[in-house]
Amino acid sequence: MQVKPQGARLLIELEGDGESVTASGIVIPATAEQDLPKVGKIVAMGELDGDYKLGGIVLISKFAGEPSPDGNTIIDENDILAKIE
Repeated sequence: MQVKPQGARLLIELEGDGESVTASGIVIPATAEQDLPKVGKIVAMGELDGDYKLGGIVLISKFAGEPSPDGNTIIDENDILAKIE
């Protein structure tokens, strides 16, 4: 199944949904990182006003998005906080 966002929406593959481990070996559970904004890769785009590219990395609001059937997240263009270059 291919999900194609409509209007000013993007399909994002979120990074770091599970536990993370620091360089010293400390395990940080996913629940401890809930207050941080999300980072994701652009998988598909609708008709956008901004200068975004497929495969680009963006920082999005922590409460933004709706789950899509393919396991990714659909967000509105206004929920993008920054592009990461």
